[in-house]
Amino acid sequence: MRKVRRIVAASCVALAIVAGAVAADAGVYYFKPNFDDYSLNQSRAYLWGGVPKDGGGNTIPGDEYIVSATLTISNIYDADYYGTNYMRVSLLDRTGGNNPIPVGVSSYYDSNHYNDYFLDKEGYTGISLVTYSGISKNRYDRDTLVYEFEKSEIDVLEAYIADDNAGIGFDPDCDNYYYHCGITLMIETDEEQGPHEEPNIPEPFAGSILLGGIGMILARRRRRRS
Repeated sequence: MRKVRRIVAASCVALAIVAGAVAADAGVYYFKPNFDDYSLNQSRAYLWGGVPKDGGGNTIPGDEYIVSATLTISNIYDADYYGTNYMRVSLLDRTGGNNPIPVGVSSYYDSNHYNDYFLDKEGYTGISLVTYSGISKNRYDRDTLVYEFEKSEIDVLEAYIADDNAGIGFDPDCDNYYYHCGITLMIETDEEQGPHEEPNIPEPFAGSILLGGIGMILARRRRRRS
């Protein structure tokens, strides 16, 4: 049984090398908007423009496509113990083309606490990603909100990036402030092989490595016996 295990182990090493080469083509990128402070005022709506770009203008390479995207709001809590408690998050583009979304974080006065500020405003187009409710009101027991984009939302994100005009909107509807410890957009990419396709590894190639590894070990055993 040990020799069988060794054969399988040796073949798995060969296959792991192939898998590692494919994984090396992927990239994981982290982007963080530069907020002036770590509060989200209930009377403002916030727009992070130029996504996915950070404060230094870094972005994902043009020859890679997005396979996953995750938006995280870290350690957030509602500073007011009572009252309304909603956080609306949307993926945005501008219409018309003459007034693009500004790069960086912009804020706008918002007196409507019942709808998404950006999706209801003329000049924007986009989709709602998530509406959070019941966010912690305890500063010593905060929430971390993690949202993973669905495939259809990744398609929209890629289209907005191609338009060089992507943004994420945050509309806090509470009775005071939300305080948080930072927002991060994590994007995982792969080499461009067509949108959201699995890496193209021919199965006969992987199988030949497996059979070849077994064959080499068996051949060595026969030579030793002779």
